[in-house]
Amino acid sequence: MQKLFNALKDNGTKIINLLNEKEYKGEELLSVLNERNKLFETIYKTKITNQYLDQIKELLEQNAQIEFLVEQKKKTLLEDYIKFYQNSKNIMKYLKQGG
Repeated sequence: MQKLFNALKDNGTKIINLLNEKEYKGEELLSVLNERNKLFETIYKTKITNQYLDQIKELLEQNAQIEFLVEQKKKTLLEDYIKFYQNSKNIMKYLKQGG
């Protein structure tokens, strides 16, 4: 069980690092998130004793940090897309007017 918690903690650190990077690495991020889901699935299916409650709490705190960063990244991506869309629209308008 300790190996599982260590794997989840390492996985969470990897996700946080990916989310903090300036460049968006979508495929890699999805892969690591899927890995985290599978690891958590194993925990859900395992009978957990009270000795692991502190570790579970730590992982849930890590999840909260990941959720916050995902929301931040989502907002930034949306803003970047809106800028891209507006620029594309302006360029098309300019080209239709004959450049």
